[in-house]
Order: sequence, then structure tokens, then C-alpha cells
Amino acid sequence: MSANSKSGGKGAEGKDKPMSREERLAAQLRENLRRRKAQSRAMKDDGEG
Repeated sequence: MSANSKSGGKGAEGKDKPMSREERLAAQLRENLRRRKAQSRAMKDDGEG
């Protein structure tokens, strides 16, 4: 995985230094986009064949 997903993205951010609101939102958007892309690929693969 990437460096952004050290511990699943919950709770570990505050140990080194607290993330700003914008940084947290950006990380959540990236994770959401990654999930949606994987979901879309899985649905597309199911439809073919």
C-alpha cells in the first residue's frame, strides 16, 4: 500500500503531528476515489464474460 495508509487511516495521525482539516479531507477523498475506482472495475469485470 501507500505511505498514506499506515494503520487504516484511523487514530494514528495524532501521534506524530495532528493533520490539518484540509489534509484529513484530502486523504479521505483519495481513499474514497480509490474505493470507487476498485468498485467500478469490479462491476465492469462482472458484466463482461
